[in-house]
Amino acid sequence: MDTYAAEAQLGPRWGDLREPWLREMTQILDETGLQAPADAPFRSAGKTGTHSEHMGLLLAEMQHLQRAYPGGVW
Repeated sequence: MDTYAAEAQLGPRWGDLREPWLREMTQILDETGLQAPADAPFRSAGKTGTHSEHMGLLLAEMQHLQRAYPGGVW
């Protein structure tokens, strides 16, 4: 998906954002004396429509807004 979006100039690939983000976060953490947590594998199926339980409340809120304000723009 990221490749298609990047080719259509909708935005960068997520993987292309990792290094710039890590540089910025490392600088911020160094200034505060904090350490970044160790890398851990990230498993996500959200882009394919499979979400964990924590998304339920967020989804309910978003559906409420759409149903309460049809055609709303924010």
